[in-house]
Amino acid sequence: MPGAARQERLPQPIRAIVGRRGMAWIALLLVLLMSAPASHALDANTRFRDYVLNNWSSAHGLPQISVLSITQDRDGFLWLGTQNGVARFDGQRFQSYERGNTGVDLSMVDAAWADAAGAVWFGTGQHLVREYRGDFEHWPSAAIYAIRGDAQGQPLLATAAGVGIWRNGRLQPIAGLAGPFFALLRQGDVLWAGGLNRLCRNNAGHTRCFALPAGASRRVTALAWDAGRLWVGTSAGLLQFDGQHFSARPPLPRLATIDIQSLLCDRAGNLWIGSIAALYRRYPDGRVEQIAKGTFPPNPWIDAIFEDRDGNLWLGSHTQSLYRVADSWTARYGQDAGLDDPFVWTLAAGADGSIDIGTNGGLSKLADGKVTTLVPAGALPNPGVYSLYRDAQGALWIGTRGGVALWRQGRLSLPPVLAPLRAWQINLIDEYPRGTYWFGTQGGLYRLQAGALTRYGASPGSAAARIRALLPLANGALLLGTEDGVRELRAGHISAPAWAMPLRGHFVTSLGWLDHDTLLLTTLDAGLGLLRNGHLRLLTQQDGLPTDNAWAFASHGSEVYFSSIKGVWRVPLRMLLQPPAAAPGIRAQRVLTGNNRIGSEERTRCCNGGGGGRMLRVGDTLWLPSINGALALDMAAVRAPPAPGTPRIERLHHVQAWYATGATTRIPLGARNVEIEYTAPYLNNAAALNFRYRLTGYDNAWIAAGARRVAWYTHLPPGRYRFAVQARVDHNAWSAPATLQIAIPAYWYEWRWLQVLAGLLLVALLLLAARWRWQRQMQQQQQLEALVAQRTEELRRANQRLRQANDALTAESLSDPLTGLGNRRLLAQSWHELRRQPRLAVILIDLDHFKRINDRYGHAVGDVVLREVAMLIQRLKEPQDMALRWGGEEFLLLLPGFDAQRALMLGERIRLAVRAHRFSDPSLNDVQVTCSLGISHWPLLPTLRERDLGGSIELADFAMYRVKSHGRDATAALVPGAQATPMLLTAPATDIERLVHAGVLHWLAPC
Repeated sequence: MPGAARQERLPQPIRAIVGRRGMAWIALLLVLLMSAPASHALDANTRFRDYVLNNWSSAHGLPQISVLSITQDRDGFLWLGTQNGVARFDGQRFQSYERGNTGVDLSMVDAAWADAAGAVWFGTGQHLVREYRGDFEHWPSAAIYAIRGDAQGQPLLATAAGVGIWRNGRLQPIAGLAGPFFALLRQGDVLWAGGLNRLCRNNAGHTRCFALPAGASRRVTALAWDAGRLWVGTSAGLLQFDGQHFSARPPLPRLATIDIQSLLCDRAGNLWIGSIAALYRRYPDGRVEQIAKGTFPPNPWIDAIFEDRDGNLWLGSHTQSLYRVADSWTARYGQDAGLDDPFVWTLAAGADGSIDIGTNGGLSKLADGKVTTLVPAGALPNPGVYSLYRDAQGALWIGTRGGVALWRQGRLSLPPVLAPLRAWQINLIDEYPRGTYWFGTQGGLYRLQAGALTRYGASPGSAAARIRALLPLANGALLLGTEDGVRELRAGHISAPAWAMPLRGHFVTSLGWLDHDTLLLTTLDAGLGLLRNGHLRLLTQQDGLPTDNAWAFASHGSEVYFSSIKGVWRVPLRMLLQPPAAAPGIRAQRVLTGNNRIGSEERTRCCNGGGGGRMLRVGDTLWLPSINGALALDMAAVRAPPAPGTPRIERLHHVQAWYATGATTRIPLGARNVEIEYTAPYLNNAAALNFRYRLTGYDNAWIAAGARRVAWYTHLPPGRYRFAVQARVDHNAWSAPATLQIAIPAYWYEWRWLQVLAGLLLVALLLLAARWRWQRQMQQQQQLEALVAQRTEELRRANQRLRQANDALTAESLSDPLTGLGNRRLLAQSWHELRRQPRLAVILIDLDHFKRINDRYGHAVGDVVLREVAMLIQRLKEPQDMALRWGGEEFLLLLPGFDAQRALMLGERIRLAVRAHRFSDPSLNDVQVTCSLGISHWPLLPTLRERDLGGSIELADFAMYRVKSHGRDATAALVPGAQATPMLLTAPATDIERLVHAGVLHWLAPC
């Protein structure tokens, strides 16, 4: 925007006071505020492979694959110039602007710059373009290669015709800078301009040019300033300039001849160098690194490098679109560090500061950043190392997915006394008291004492026998976390504490002390449990937790860290310990996402793990297992996330038209359904950003929208409304709201005075009708009284007979006469009530080879099997669950409040019960009946709540037939994946595996 035009935006009294010189200083102050460095930057000591790397392309909304220029506007949005338009990025989605929706030619956008007033400037091969709040202006120009701001905040342009300042709608050339220039850099009062075979410096109106070193003709493509040194990127190598002379020797020999496309010196002192063949990094200490293949794609052709306000690095690629390089608190040690198998289950601290790593393929050791193999997979009773424990004598106990081994003084042994454990997965190993070892397995709890092995607990196969956590108590007892809640071992007897009843049926993953009198436990699906003074308090997502799942926890200072399916999050200790009445809600911060993936790049994929090895704290470092190696999380480096930008209401949709939002948006007469789009810029972890909105005058309560950026309202009554939206990161404070006034006009029949008049007329008519009615009723009353008395008794008897008959017919029509279970009519009648549940699990059960039983023993014996299987299902389900005979040998279970993972547990119980059942008919004494189970859930997606169970039952049917095709007698679940959309309902059965591979569907199996 020209300076004069910007002055006009200020009130006249202010312009009169400050004058032209004062206006220049205000503009300079705005520019300095915009360019002030943020408090964060990429850690200069972090390996590139440990940064968070994300990638977006045209498939995510970019108008074209080549990102040529990048800038960030005053509000925090990222703007990207491509070969076929520009895009504004809010951190999650792109808003594209092309000739079709702007009327401006936005092809080949080689330059982008945002001014302090909120406008964004773009340079193309033919135009200078200015965007402000969605409006685009353009002016013809010679080809523009770079845009920067001068000291007063005016655009400086490097063009094919020279360098100039854009003022009052035209380019004012700078003396001495004629001819083509391709790069600009302003350092204080000095302007550097790179042209063809020359570098020019302009200071206080004086220009001096320096010829590039002799050699091939070269073009200056990029400039960067680093601690008093000017780096000059050219089409034939990287140069260094001290203000008077170019360095006689190449500063970075390996870059002396390559075509440099882009340069940036970030706030941490890293010099980033983009070329066609590779991305390079010069550390502050002078080391140069070529980002290796496997860590970054080959031949990336980096056209643009940009550092945003939060310290994220953005890379514009000519061939692979947009990358973000973000700081990370983690270091990953996988196959590149020497790990044979990247699937890590468990971790343990070595006595010498090393880390022992248990993987799917043996035991390894991490020391000094390198991983070596200690015990290969073939030497263990099972190759999967699931738990580790180092005892007081320094011996390392190795729990595998099938038995225990012992590593002592560099030698491996398999103690014969532990041979019975080879049948079970070892979930944990502990020593209490010294010399007594406890083994929590999938088949029960075992104690090794004085050379004898003793088993405790429920019979193998039950959920209560699967031990997942162990905690010694001061009174000599042991507290056990199982897949069926909490148990206590006291004096050789296992029982369920009364306080733990709410945890029955839930998978308890870890136990530990939060302070001297507060016990903390984590669960698979029931949130956190806090036990104090014998009272258990459960914290879930309703209390502010990001998920009801947690694997393990560790305290660090005033924070408690939790690992989960969704990654790692932390909560202030005081929030967990404060009384429930004083709790304003838990504010959890995401520290590490579970599947750190946006676009095509993926790094962490945390967290998994087994038993006590799901989390290991060593000083300030939190070690976590992942399927890509061992992760080291530096808890001392974790900081609070930056706040999001102020939300912006983008536009409003009504009928077939979109309306730009102003102070008040007036809706024309017609349908009263509106759709409001909003957003907020947040360029960090977009998954942590969530919104809420409300429409004052219609519904004053806030509506939680999560990451959704659109609000819908239908059948709004006439009136004036105020729409407001707020954003926040994780569970931090809400931002200031963005608001929109909406006016909806009334039809003529909704006019207030007309409604009052019609109401009065209606009352008068009702009074007249009531009087006439009363008079007629009085005449008929006497005639009717006798008839009513006569017929009353007759009707009573007839109604009684009819009611009895209806009850009998209803019972017969809603149940299966053979098994007594409900039928499809019962489901149809009950669906209205069932759909009120927040979620339902669907289990489809099919008896294996049932036709053989009918063919061999007859249908009467088959009926016995069906009746007794129905009896088993009735016995194992909860009272609120619905069991139906779905047809033939198929049964259907609907579980209100269950998710697919919990349904898998019940399905396994049913499968095992059917397998173990001995039927009452003697001819079946030697016959083992099995069944195959398929599981899904309803709704498939939050947006599909209005759909019936058909799609869910179909997915359960797919899962069941997959079990059939893989040998029967098993349980599997098929649920929507991370990439699921409503279109999955239209996918044919033959596409199931393709949809699973694409992340639209996801297989689940029992733990």
